[in-house]
Amino acid sequence: MSRAFERSALARNALVAGVAVLLGLAGGAAVAFAPPWIAFAALLALVPVYLVLRSTDVGLASSVLVATILPFGTLPFKAGVTPNFLELALLALLAIWLLRLLINPDQSLELTPIGLPLIGFLGVTLFSFILGSNASPDSLTLHNYFKFLLAVLFFFSVVNCVRTPVQANWLMRALLIGGALSALIGLLLFAMPDALAERILVALGPIGYPTSGRVLRYVADDPSGVERAIGLAVDPNSFGGMLALV
Repeated sequence: MSRAFERSALARNALVAGVAVLLGLAGGAAVAFAPPWIAFAALLALVPVYLVLRSTDVGLASSVLVATILPFGTLPFKAGVTPNFLELALLALLAIWLLRLLINPDQSLELTPIGLPLIGFLGVTLFSFILGSNASPDSLTLHNYFKFLLAVLFFFSVVNCVRTPVQANWLMRALLIGGALSALIGLLLFAMPDALAERILVALGPIGYPTSGRVLRYVADDPSGVERAIGLAVDPNSFGGMLALV
């Protein structure tokens, strides 16, 4: 038991150190090739990354908070495929859970009654994806399928990381807090003058938010009509759907 615990702690610390090194390299590259604020952002990112990798509870809460408050935020640089914050949170949670499962013999795998059918469904989607793309998907299609996989695999992360009523309450609190903060942001933007609300939303352009076109949304797309609440969800329908679920 003690040996397994030591292996678990060693692997976890190695993972934390590896991510810290990668962020350090990214920060150094940002200093050399990008605006200085990106380097400071990379440095600040070490704190939440460390917490997520130390605890699956923090990883779950982070995923829920990002999904409800800042669902379309991306890393502040352009690449062939730029991952968003939600993808990174889900991927970190999945990685730390799988790592614990592999190195801790006392950690059991929970599938639940729908786990196997869900795995079968993923197999069907993978077959369809390969067949539909002629085994050579473009980067956008591959990225979209990867996001789909992360969303489905989040089910397994939840059922394997939420084992006690305390953990379930923690996750529900995070969901309610995220929904409440998102609703508050939506109300504040809705109550502001349109020009000010648009400037605030456009300021989020460096992290992937739209900077032109339909930044604010209106009923029947009529700027002289009634504005629709969007929060930081870009689209009013997805914003309303998320709040309805919460």
